[in-house]
Amino acid sequence: MSDEIVSMKTATAADGQIVLQLLQQLQKESNVVLIAHLDTMSVAKASADLDQLSGRDDSLVLLAMYGKQAIGILTVTPADDNQGELGVAVLKDYWHNGIGTMLVDEAVYWLNHYSSLNGLKLDVFTSNQRAHAIYKRLGFVEIGTRQTKDAAGNEQTAIMMSCPRN
Repeated sequence: MSDEIVSMKTATAADGQIVLQLLQQLQKESNVVLIAHLDTMSVAKASADLDQLSGRDDSLVLLAMYGKQAIGILTVTPADDNQGELGVAVLKDYWHNGIGTMLVDEAVYWLNHYSSLNGLKLDVFTSNQRAHAIYKRLGFVEIGTRQTKDAAGNEQTAIMMSCPRN
């Protein structure tokens, strides 16, 4: 990465095309992007989904931007237990630059200052030790494990983690 700064922005309906293209690229690069029907999603549907989530205090979509290019995304969507399900992904060319940490840290800040949720939760594959360590450092605790399938359909063990509201 050059001297250009990575910034964050809240995604809006106007970002539908950017978000859709980013998610499609992320799905090609990683086995953790688990979005059903992503291959058939339209820009209009992505924009409508972003519009529906915008301005709520129980959901969040953040984009990590490198100049005008979206390089990472964080989503928080409400779950039945008044917690937010957290998802985060960064383009492979930008791994190990602190971008995922920056996004998750911002989500924890949002939880504690702006959200109506009681906490955040996520699953992280046991093979993703780096992400697991980041989540622990940012206040997430392990609450169990479960067997699940990754985006390629392979059986994986996932660590369930939770971050309560402070």
